[in-house]
Amino acid sequence: MKTKKETVKTEPTAALKPKETVEEGTRSAAPVQTEPQRSFPDFSEISSAPEEESIITPPRKRKERQVLHWAWIPGFFLRPLTTIRQILEDEKPVWLLPMLLLTLMVVVNVVLSGPAQRMAIQSGLNTPQDFQFWTQEEQQRYMTAQQSKSGPVFIYLFPILSGVAGWWFIWVLTSSILHLMITLAGSRTARIKASNLVAWAMLPFALGLLIKGIAVMASGRLLAPAPFAALISAEATGFMVFLRSVLGMVDAYWLWHAIILLLGAQPLSKLAKGKALGAVLAVIFIMLILQGLPGVIGGVLGNMSGARSFI
Repeated sequence: MKTKKETVKTEPTAALKPKETVEEGTRSAAPVQTEPQRSFPDFSEISSAPEEESIITPPRKRKERQVLHWAWIPGFFLRPLTTIRQILEDEKPVWLLPMLLLTLMVVVNVVLSGPAQRMAIQSGLNTPQDFQFWTQEEQQRYMTAQQSKSGPVFIYLFPILSGVAGWWFIWVLTSSILHLMITLAGSRTARIKASNLVAWAMLPFALGLLIKGIAVMASGRLLAPAPFAALISAEATGFMVFLRSVLGMVDAYWLWHAIILLLGAQPLSKLAKGKALGAVLAVIFIMLILQGLPGVIGGVLGNMSGARSFI
């Protein structure tokens, strides 16, 4: 029995088919040119979905401007405890206003005290100890150097720059030590709150600079040192020099500053009252020692220069 050969008609695969147009009567399309493979992706192929963009480029934080709470200034003097609690309740930085006022009062104090300072230099009131034992040539040389310091650069510019830098450095140092001490005592308060408290606690110094500048301008002469420093003779030596320098920092405005820090100790740290007060007292003691060191160094250097001139 003869078997009929069945031929299976196979169609060419799609890969082998030439590309033709759909419409009849049109000629076959030209072969499509494929682009060469690129080793790096094109940036235009990256998805521009917002969630993917936020992963690639995280949003930049906007720096918030500080709010100047002018209403806190009269409240600080009239209702200090209530105002301190308002300051410490704010989670944002609020230290700019008191520091700007302190900076302004430094400038005002130097400007008001400038004529009296120039007069003191020209009249020789700032002569060092044992000046009478110096030779005539050394005295003349010293007076000539003092006359050169009576210009506006030494009377106004340098005192303003050193005063502003000094007060800002004291603020940074005090707030850093305060935050360290309350943290060691067990507090978890943010550092910005310590900076806010110290800045507002320095507001009495701004008032003191204004009052001292007006007093110097009215009297025409420089003020005497702090009353506690006057208890120790200017010719003291040894430890008494250091003690006199430390007491030279203590006046009514410094005591006011210390009281403000003590009032804000417990609301700031959220610790027990004894721990909070102990931490702040340690800060006050450390700052007194640090601020008294420049006076000791200046006194020692002055005595050394006086001894050399005498010899």
